[in-house]
Amino acid sequence: MVLRFLKTNQIVHLVLIPLAGILLWLPGLIHPKTFNFFSGEADMPLYRITGAYLIKFPFLSAFAGLIVVVLSAFLINQISTRFQFLRSRSGLPGIIYLLTVSAFPSMHTLHPVHLASLFVFLALISIFDTYHHSNTIPDTFNAAFFLSVGSLFYFPTIFLFPITWISIAVLQKGDNWRLLFIPLVGFAAPWFIAGSVYYLNDMLPQLFSVVQENIHTANINIINTLSFQILSGLFIFLAVLGSSSILSRYDVKKISSRKYFIIFYWMVAFLVVSILFSRSVGIEAIILLAIPFSYFIAHFFIFAKNRFWPELLFYLFLGTIATVMIIG
Repeated sequence: MVLRFLKTNQIVHLVLIPLAGILLWLPGLIHPKTFNFFSGEADMPLYRITGAYLIKFPFLSAFAGLIVVVLSAFLINQISTRFQFLRSRSGLPGIIYLLTVSAFPSMHTLHPVHLASLFVFLALISIFDTYHHSNTIPDTFNAAFFLSVGSLFYFPTIFLFPITWISIAVLQKGDNWRLLFIPLVGFAAPWFIAGSVYYLNDMLPQLFSVVQENIHTANINIINTLSFQILSGLFIFLAVLGSSSILSRYDVKKISSRKYFIIFYWMVAFLVVSILFSRSVGIEAIILLAIPFSYFIAHFFIFAKNRFWPELLFYLFLGTIATVMIIG
């Protein structure tokens, strides 16, 4: 019953998403806590001039984080509606994203990854906009530019940069080899501006030091806790079911939808690489993984023919998130 309601595209979702966000984040708003940043994590250039100022004010940081996450949930649904790769106008992807991102109380703050996610969404919109467009240079540049801006908030966002090249091969027509250089220019621009500002203020060595810390610092956070492993395991299991659902309907999908999902799978691949090979990537990785996974899981719930098992799995998903939040 609950799942059937959430699958529909009703105006009530405009109220449901922020209301659910407030309820999920309420403990963090009533008793806000300061996030345990590792050395250099809160010192990325753009986060220093935005979220880092709120660290001393835990409530404002939690409230700002909630606003960003709710906005991200709306963007998840907006992308789905605009590009129609689910072929169903549903608010479910945004709900799944909101539930997943809100599961860990330690992330109920304006963490850099929340801000970086906004620019990942903008990058995805630019990437998808290149499909069958004659002039793809502006959108390709924008996609790389947005990912670069995101990395100035949360450094591991840099691992997603290769999807700009993947999108040229998957979505764009033509063989203009010059397009391969456009992402480099787009990605370099924000970092060049940041480096110039640091240089003019005699702080360039500090920028190098921050980047080095974000590459080499070990960040285990709560990854080794049972609650994280249980939720991550269920999340991955549901994403695998979603992938199976996508593959089972692959032949009847529009060509554009197939290509969009290919981009999502590459996105997952690069994020997995970041988790496996970057010491600084911790629990925050699940925030970025929640973007493609929300669409995979929503696809399973929307197109499943059997009503009993999807409903049961969704209740299990809700119960697991509630348990993880209670455990903390």
